[in-house]
Amino acid sequence: MTLPYLADDCIYYILQYLQNDRSTLFNCLLVNRFWCKSTIPLLYANPFENITEKNYPIILTLIFCF
Repeated sequence: MTLPYLADDCIYYILQYLQNDRSTLFNCLLVNRFWCKSTIPLLYANPFENITEKNYPIILTLIFCF
């Protein structure tokens, strides 16, 4: 027995509600391909949002590699 289909708009609103909860969004990536495709733009819309002094050297290393 399969689960009922959840409308694309409902998934969009769910993900918009969760957009500030990064750990939950990472879990949403694992639901299925559609959820993954819908979640990635929210997760990586601002990749440098949470830069701290702790991970600053890693960012510099990545920048200097290119």
